Amino acid sequence: MGEFKNNNELNDEPIRLGFKDVLAMTIAAIEVLLPIALLFAGIMGIVFFILLKFWIK
Repeated sequence: MGEFKNNNELNDEPIRLGFKDVLAMTIAAIEVLLPIALLFAGIMGIVFFILLKFWIK
């Protein structure tokens, strides 16, 4: 069990985030959050439409 080495012992290079890495993480966050935001906006639009069309005449 003593064979496992720490990551620092295996690779001495520091972790660097390049432009493509940041871009990939940004796109991934947008792919997760955008459907939720659109769903919320759609529900609010339907609620406002119902309120303005039927309740407030």
